[in-house]
Amino acid sequence: MSNKKTIAFCTNISDEYMHSMGAYNLQKSARYFHPDIPFYMYKTKDIEALNIPLPIAMPFVISKLMDEYEMVIRIDADSLIVGPLDEILNAKGYDVIGVRNNNDFGKAGVDDAIAQFNVGIFQYLNAGLVATTSREFVDEWMDANLSFGTMLPFGEQTVLNAIKRKYNTLIVDGLGTNVYYGVSGLYGSTTHWDSWKDILVEDTALKLRGKTIKVLHHAGGFKEHKLGLYMFSSQARERIEEIIQ
Repeated sequence: MSNKKTIAFCTNISDEYMHSMGAYNLQKSARYFHPDIPFYMYKTKDIEALNIPLPIAMPFVISKLMDEYEMVIRIDADSLIVGPLDEILNAKGYDVIGVRNNNDFGKAGVDDAIAQFNVGIFQYLNAGLVATTSREFVDEWMDANLSFGTMLPFGEQTVLNAIKRKYNTLIVDGLGTNVYYGVSGLYGSTTHWDSWKDILVEDTALKLRGKTIKVLHHAGGFKEHKLGLYMFSSQARERIEEIIQ
C-alpha cells in the first residue's frame, strides 16, 4: 500500500514577477475551492537551486513533489481557479491530465492555432496547467527538456506535446465538454482576452458561451499587471473578488 498523500498544487514564479503575475491570488483561489489540498509556490531561490533555465522548469518543479503525492497539479502563476476542479480531481487511471491550447474556433486567442508533431488543433496541450500521476512521464519530460527543450519554438510546451502520446492522457476541456480550463476560453478580434468581457455569472459559476469556466489563465508571456479586474464585466469582477478576498 502506498504511503503517498493524495494531491498537491504547485506553481513556480520569479520574485520579480510575483505580484504583477498575481501568484498570491492564484494561491488564494486554490484555497477557496480546495482548502484541503496543499499549495506549493517555488520562487527564485528554489528554481536557482535546481540549476536549470527557468523556461524548462515545469517538470522539475513537479518532480519535487512526485515522491510524496499521488497526483501533482502544476498551474501557471498568472492563473486563477474560479470553480472546483472536479474534472481533474475525479479523473482516474490517467498518467497525464491536460488542457487545450486552442479555442473552440480553432485559433489560439486571436492568433492562428498551434499544432505540432502531428498533434491536432484540438489535442494540442497548453503547458499552463498539467496534472500527472506518472513519475515516468515527469522523468522523460525533464530529460527531454534538458536535451533540447530550449531549442524548440515553445520550449517545454513543445516537448510536452511531443511525448504525451506515449502516455494515457486526458484533456479535461476537450471540444465536446462543457468547461473551459484556461486558454481554451480565450478569443477576440483585438486581444486574446476580449472574451473575458462576455463572462456571466450564473449562481456562483462563471459562464462563457454556455460553458463553465474553471480556470482563467492570462498567458502571453511576462508583462505587468496580469489578470486585471478591469478586463471583466462588473458581474464577473465581483465574483472574482469574492474568490480572492
